Amino acid sequence: MDAADIEDINTFFLLCGAALVFFMQAGFAMLEVGSVNVLNLQLATATVLLKNIMDAAIGALCWWATGFGLAYGDSPSGFAGTTQFGLDERYFEERGVAGSSGYMYAKWIFSWTFAATSTTILSGAVAERCTAFSYVTYTIFCISVVYPLVACWAWNPNGWLSAKRDHEALLGCGVVDFAGSGVVHL
Repeated sequence: MDAADIEDINTFFLLCGAALVFFMQAGFAMLEVGSVNVLNLQLATATVLLKNIMDAAIGALCWWATGFGLAYGDSPSGFAGTTQFGLDERYFEERGVAGSSGYMYAKWIFSWTFAATSTTILSGAVAERCTAFSYVTYTIFCISVVYPLVACWAWNPNGWLSAKRDHEALLGCGVVDFAGSGVVHL
């Protein structure tokens, strides 16, 4: 098996994982619809479903524009990424990863599903309790700034909490976050 085959397998695995994580949106939607007031069920159901769609749609734009770059871009300080905003293909080419290979795009989709899921978790807590404008503002801020910073700290190889950090890892060992349990819920 050559390197191209391994990259194809990794790409397929990331896309399968992304699909599974994205299906969590449907689960959260069902949970939220089941927890709204029965007297207001039709309006609340529509609102919950709209919020879940907005999480995915607005989240994709925010993740593309700033989120992915802050989370996975070069991070000399370990605090925030400084490259890869808008999936700049020049960044991939400089590192020998062809933009057309698909792996980096699969990585983007996989990480976007986690970012969208992180905002959907709060959606159930605020069902029938906040305005649509407030929720959209929260979604934009969370996916553009908050989630990417925490993801950078834990998952970026240079993140200040990362166990992959070559030097000065937190407490000498860093943080290993399996399946996003810490990053997504923060």
